[in-house]
Parts: sequence; C-alpha cells; structure tokens
Amino acid sequence: FRPRRAVSSGINRRTRPVGTQANMSDLSSRRALLLTLVLLLLATAASAITPSGRFDARMVYDPSTSHTILFGGSTVNDPATKTSYEFSDTWDWNGVFWTQLFPLHVPTARYGHVMVYDSARQRMVIFGGRTGGGKTDLNDTWVFKGGDWTQLDTPNAPPARVLAGGAYDPLRDRIVMFGGATISADLKTVTPLHDTWEFDGTTWTQVIADGPAVDKPMLVWDAARAAVMMVGVDTNIATHQYYYDPTARKWNEVTGTRLPSCVNEGALVYQPSNGTVFFTGGSCNGVSPIEDNEEWDGNQWNPIAVKINVGRVYGQAMTFDVNHQQVLLFGGNPVLGGLPGNLLWAYNGDWTPISDLNLTPALLPPATEPLHGLL
Repeated sequence: FRPRRAVSSGINRRTRPVGTQANMSDLSSRRALLLTLVLLLLATAASAITPSGRFDARMVYDPSTSHTILFGGSTVNDPATKTSYEFSDTWDWNGVFWTQLFPLHVPTARYGHVMVYDSARQRMVIFGGRTGGGKTDLNDTWVFKGGDWTQLDTPNAPPARVLAGGAYDPLRDRIVMFGGATISADLKTVTPLHDTWEFDGTTWTQVIADGPAVDKPMLVWDAARAAVMMVGVDTNIATHQYYYDPTARKWNEVTGTRLPSCVNEGALVYQPSNGTVFFTGGSCNGVSPIEDNEEWDGNQWNPIAVKINVGRVYGQAMTFDVNHQQVLLFGGNPVLGGLPGNLLWAYNGDWTPISDLNLTPALLPPATEPLHGLL
C-alpha cells in the first residue's frame, strides 16, 4: 500500500506561515531546546557546592577583582586512621556564591600557612604551612595571579614552619612574617620560632633572629597607624600586642591598656570602614562557647556586643571585603567540640550568616590543638 500523496497548498515551504504543521514542528524543537537549556541551568545551580568544613585555611580579598580567594586548610584527625587530611583546593567568592577554581598549577595541600595580598604586584603570596597528614612542615613560596598558582624559586627562604603570621606593608613594599613553629611528625616535639623575615617580591631576608617570645602570631597591616601590628600569646597563653618598627628592626610592645583575654588561634583583620583592627574567636581553657568580638582603635580595645554569634572557633579564615565593606569569616573548629564548619559569615558591627543552600557537610570530629594541647 502506497500512502496518499499530500495535496499541495500552493505555498512555498521556505516561506510557510506560522500556522502550518511544519513550522509548528520547528517551534516545538526550539521549545524543547529552550527547555533543555533551562533544565541544565537549574541542574547546575542545584549541584553548586561550597568549600567543605575545615580549619586553618587562609582567605584573602583581591581588590583587583573584588573577589575573595580561599586556599587550603585541614580536617581534624580521623579517629580510625589517626590522620588528618589537608586541602589543596582553591575557591573564589564573588560576593554571591562560591566557585571552585581548577588552576593549571596547584601548591601542595597544606594548612596553617601565611597568605597575604601583595598590592604592588596584584597577587597573593603564600608561604609554608604543614602537609602530609599533619606530619611535614613546608617552606615554599607560591603566588596566585590570573587564575593560576606559580611557585617562586627564591634565592633565600625561611626555615619550614606552620602557624606563622604575615602582613604586607604597602609603604615599604614588603611582606613581614613572624614566628610560627616546627612540629615533629609524631606531634610530640614543638619548636617555637620567634624570628622576623621580610619578602621583597623576589627573596626572603631575615631581619630579626629572635624575639619577642610570642606564639600563634596574628599580623595585620594597621593602615590607620601605618604599621604592622601583631597579637599573640606567650607560653601561659597570655595575650601580647606589638607594633613593628622596620627602621630599628624591633617589635615594640603595647602596654598600659587592656588586651583581649583569649587570642590563641583567633583571627585578626583591619577594617578600613572605620579604621579599626577587628579581633574574634580565641581558644583557651575554661572559655565559653561564645566568641569574643573586639575592635582596636589605636588606643584601646572596645568589646562589641553583637546580637548574633558565630560561636567560639579556632583556625577560622578571615579577610575584609572592600567591595561590600564587611569582614568575611569562613570555617574554623569549635573549641568546645564539634566538626570544622563551612559557614560563611559577614561582620559589619554584627554577624550575619551568608545563606547558601548547597552547604557540604563538615568533616571528622575535633582533635587536640598540638601547639598547646588545647581542645
């Protein structure tokens, strides 16, 4: 049986009007393609992820892109394997959502590294940290620019270390790094370091061999006072504060004023919005689960009463987002038990959690903080 031949309507098929069957078929195909694209976009949005829970990561705002970059960090020890796991992932926060970057070159996974922004060269610089399941300290230098990491072959480099403090001095074009520690692979021997180094973009130079005796240093460029400021603890976990004098090559201690009572493994950042240095967190014996929030105005520390609390964590990553005029805080480990978090918080006089429906779960239970044996 041969099908009947269709009767011609006398209309040129190349100019068939909208109401014809062939054109409706074309429209259906377009609708199907559009629907496919919409579903693909929805699926992509639904599968979006954020950085997983971690502590001792580092996060730095890049004013050249108005984005914030997060790198590294660690889980706590897995009770079964007694091993922690470091991260080597790079994340970009654009003010709305996280995007994981996949640069061609990637530094060794690490935590507790120095990470600062070099405004003269418009790049981020990292140094050191700890890797290998928390067993090996590093002393390599990497820079991040244009979406990729590059390792620098510096003629000179400080000894390997973890939990050093660093800040960039834009007036002298130098990164100032202080202290840290080396820790044996079995975590039984901790050797604190109290030296000061400067990086000129090409090589490292030691400027002070020893002192002051400050551990867990946090460094920040205090632009209102035009100096590098340091806050840290002594062996009794008592708080000390200093300003760096590069001409005299010495650290001058701030005395005669009240200091935050617990700064061990807290976080410090300069706020250009009001010319203060902001501190939060702190891990000390006998502390409450509510974090301390204080601002340094150059003369005194002013406690800030907030309506919403982040909770007391240690090893959180923190930076200041100039574009949105707010502090950003990510992750950290609860000092009184729990899992490393992956919440992103904003501070501008009070804390606000930044909503993200695609949070990934935190990893592994908490462990003892090795340098002072604190939970």
